[in-house]
Amino acid sequence: MQQFATCIIPTRNRLEFMRRTIHFLETKNKSSNIIIADSSDGEICSAITAIVDNSILENVIILHFEENIGFYEKINATINQVKTKYLYFMADDDFIFLSGVLKCVEELEHDKTLAAAAGTVYVYNLSGTGPHSKYLPHSLSTYPQKSELIEDRLLRSINHIEKYSATFYSVYRLDCAQKAFGEIARRTGHMRLAEIFSSAYVLTTGRRRIVDGTFGLRTSHDQAGHRTIVQMKDEYRELQFVENFSAALAGLVQLAGKDTNHKDVTVYRTLLEACAKYLRRVGIGSNEVQRFLRDVSRTADSALKWGTKGALADHVSTLERIAEPAAKLQAGTPEIDEMMFAIGLCELAPLGINHGVTDAEFEAQLQAFFDTLPVASFRQQSL
Repeated sequence: MQQFATCIIPTRNRLEFMRRTIHFLETKNKSSNIIIADSSDGEICSAITAIVDNSILENVIILHFEENIGFYEKINATINQVKTKYLYFMADDDFIFLSGVLKCVEELEHDKTLAAAAGTVYVYNLSGTGPHSKYLPHSLSTYPQKSELIEDRLLRSINHIEKYSATFYSVYRLDCAQKAFGEIARRTGHMRLAEIFSSAYVLTTGRRRIVDGTFGLRTSHDQAGHRTIVQMKDEYRELQFVENFSAALAGLVQLAGKDTNHKDVTVYRTLLEACAKYLRRVGIGSNEVQRFLRDVSRTADSALKWGTKGALADHVSTLERIAEPAAKLQAGTPEIDEMMFAIGLCELAPLGINHGVTDAEFEAQLQAFFDTLPVASFRQQSL
């Protein structure tokens, strides 16, 4: 079942993160199909290629892209090279666990109505100064996700927008991913809007279920640039943002309203109202929301046809130290081992991998780190 899915790793100019990623994969997932989508500058690109060539990964290829290519354009081009039934993404600073992937593949094999499946995703807040800076350094929190199981495509889209959570960290059916990410790459090159609308586009192709178990670990750190809500609030008044929003929501109206008895204008108005609810929920004032949506409705796509609006990632979860969320993990299972190895890499990779430290010394450092964890019961069950 492992060979049913391909791992796509997009990267650009982050050599040290790629060292860490390759080490993680060599240790935990060396036999899977892996495609690295690299748009790094020349010297860094060559260095990443050398690391991969010298690795023990068994089924890995690197696709090289122009340095100025858009993220979702790169993602779409990479998806079109996938040969397996399923695929998933792993950012170069995050960790996706094979145990979680296999559970998702099993669920997708069982339920043909699903476009995607995922498990619990944790966020390890390394520095306390990245996008999740409201958390203490070296704490573990959960990434907000939910199942999207409404059968009606339009109602599912409306519910997703009003109660948005990103679908990026999922295992996808290949044809669903090709359709959703291909459409968003055609509609807009705007990074934050593409992120939001690609999630909605995916859900027009099928349902999504959150399965039991841990899917992966995201990391928050000084170099992390994922601040969707903050960045959107800074940009939503700009003409380029309005035009890209209109183009993206026009695509969603077409996809969400397909094969329904509703007229396009009805779908447009319904989705627009859902967008208004979400925009207000993420902190944009009612008057500002109405002004923004009025500007959207005046653009060519919306004035002539339809419209929809996206929503913004609401990364709100209660601060928790490592022990509390980790208690939800089942002791003695592969996911505990994967989680702790990933956290150890977050803490110690800058000191170890390919920096003159032997494997034995690095493993000793990992063990020493685990010994410092604040909750003894979790430390014991993890080791």
